[in-house]
Amino acid sequence: MELSSEYEKYLLMKRYLVKLLGLGLSLFIIFTIIRGQFPVEVQKGTVLMLGSIMIFLSPQNKTYPKSHIFWLNEIINWLFIIAIVGCTLYIYANWYNIAKYRGGIPNRGDLVLFIVSILIVFEITRRTSGVIIIGVCLLFVAYLLFGQYLPGILHHPNIRIIQIIEGSFGSKGIYGIVLSSMVNIIYIFLIYGAFLNVSGAGTVFVKLAYILLGRSPGGPAQTAILSSLLFGSISGSSPANVVATGTFTIPLMKKVGYKPHQAAAVEACSSTVGQIMPPVMGVSAFIMSQILGVPYLRICSASVLPAILFSFSLLILVYLEAKKSQIPLIPREEIPVVNIGFIRKTAILLFSLGTLVFMLLKGSSPAFSCLSGIIALIIGSFFDKTMWMTPKKILKALIKGAQDGLSLLALCALLGIAVNAVNSTGIGLLFSQVIMDVVKNSLPEALVITMIAAIILGMGLPTVPAYLMVVLVAGRALAELGIPLLLAHLFCFYYAVLGTITPPVCISAYTAASIAKANPTKTAFTAWRFGLVGFIIPFIMVFNPELGFFTGSYFTTLFTFLLCAAGTFAFVAFERGFLLQKCGLPSRILLLLIAIALFYHFYWMKIIGLGGLIIMIYLQVISKKKKECKIGLM
Repeated sequence: MELSSEYEKYLLMKRYLVKLLGLGLSLFIIFTIIRGQFPVEVQKGTVLMLGSIMIFLSPQNKTYPKSHIFWLNEIINWLFIIAIVGCTLYIYANWYNIAKYRGGIPNRGDLVLFIVSILIVFEITRRTSGVIIIGVCLLFVAYLLFGQYLPGILHHPNIRIIQIIEGSFGSKGIYGIVLSSMVNIIYIFLIYGAFLNVSGAGTVFVKLAYILLGRSPGGPAQTAILSSLLFGSISGSSPANVVATGTFTIPLMKKVGYKPHQAAAVEACSSTVGQIMPPVMGVSAFIMSQILGVPYLRICSASVLPAILFSFSLLILVYLEAKKSQIPLIPREEIPVVNIGFIRKTAILLFSLGTLVFMLLKGSSPAFSCLSGIIALIIGSFFDKTMWMTPKKILKALIKGAQDGLSLLALCALLGIAVNAVNSTGIGLLFSQVIMDVVKNSLPEALVITMIAAIILGMGLPTVPAYLMVVLVAGRALAELGIPLLLAHLFCFYYAVLGTITPPVCISAYTAASIAKANPTKTAFTAWRFGLVGFIIPFIMVFNPELGFFTGSYFTTLFTFLLCAAGTFAFVAFERGFLLQKCGLPSRILLLLIAIALFYHFYWMKIIGLGGLIIMIYLQVISKKKKECKIGLM
């Protein structure tokens, strides 16, 4: 039955309370960026408490068949809320004594706090992200509990249950480095994304892509790639990016002749690229920076050229597909007009992003730089009436930013438990030893094993937990084989991202398929095929470290990048079976060999590959002219 007016009033009260808490959470984040952080227990505890309350107040279902079921659920929710508030207050009052005097010997009150807090973290993660990540984390906990009974190299020394509970909660667990990254850095970027959305600045990405690429062959698909790339770097989630930009780009691609599953696959791949493209990289770069102690800008510099290669592969792919399938251009009248209004909006967006990047280059913290970008956006909005950030819009953006971060907040808290399990048992070192024993110091084999592990985890988990799970257990093995630690992290991160377009569990592809009304399975395998270059790029990075500025001069880096770009073009032509015209099987095999040569780390092979590509293009030009002449004579 429908909820009565009594229920409606109650639900309305809860919605207002969620908004009020969201506003408080965002203001707390901003206040601590300006003033400086509070002690650990206040900084992390307050954000986790406010976020947890918002999750418990958020509706799970719109209606209930019987009123007593409704009230039973509400009683459970309020009991959780009372518990998290009580735990947070206890932390405020006792954190110093727990950390200073009771480490390893918690009293009864401490243990109750630890257990209740852990259960709450599991519950808020279940509500926001489902049970898959819960199951993965429980496997780590099970290994903590029962690893002492396992034989051989899987065995670890006995760890007392009290130690497991205490470690899972404290500064090495829930309140550890992952939650710290979320609270101190990531949340302000999510708030920034909300400001872009509410102000309308985010739509500039799509319009700009239409203007730049709309009239080229494959223009609608290229527009999807560019707009998703620009928006996806900031959004922090590939599926969210699909929804944000796909609602515009997918219908247009279908309209001009792309099949529904092709349109959905292009959007899914391009939304995935945004996760690996600086400057924001879906906020994962900040967690990587915290773990490695490497400056954020160094991670951006190591990522930018491989991300451009992946983007280039998608642009070439849709261009060749449009030529091959003779897909028409977008009608000129549907291309957005470059008028004074659009120029003004673009200038405001560039002013905001430019401020963010300038503050980063100046040496400010990522959080303060992002806050500066938000302030610049608010100031700039007053030069365009349609973007004017009124007090009402500012409040809406602050609330939306807080709500957008709830699922990731819960995940980061839960991942602290897994991180503690890895550190306590030494499973990372164990996995490294297993890899080393299996591959016998063979780098390619170690890379393949790591790739498979990252892709499997990336299928069922969001990017951040998938990346962390893999790098914690496999990153050490790659580093021991001579790969720079940052490059090892990027290798794991890329494949965790690509899991979202890898069948059978590829959430980005399925999200795009629902928008395109396409067959989900067909869309999934098409997205995987379209993104094949992305699966090769991490290997290219390892064997061409110049791409990440790990070795060589700037000239060497540029030369290597251009040759790898040529290899990317050859590989996409091989996959599509089309260069300047359709390619037969021998030509496709030759294109594959050319691509391999251009990707290889020996420069003499790259030069041979480049020569082969030039010859193939020349031969196809001759062949195409002959065919045109024959058609003309007829």
